Amino acid sequence: MSQMLNRGKELLRICPTDHRKIEYSYNGGHLWVPCYTSVIYGDFIDLTDNGGDILAITTKCTLISRNEGRMWVKK
Repeated sequence: MSQMLNRGKELLRICPTDHRKIEYSYNGGHLWVPCYTSVIYGDFIDLTDNGGDILAITTKCTLISRNEGRMWVKK
């Protein structure tokens, strides 16, 4: 289980202050930029690198992203 993933040159994490948000960093975690906010799926609990896709468990469902966490759909 992870709240942060290393995706090559990019780090992806669940925001520590707002678990509805996913953030990314291109500079090793010095600066974090929001890339997705969950409006209907609840809080993010866990992120998993599934090869090319990213899986996320939320308080309401399991989600999948095929574009580095920018968009999520119900799995």
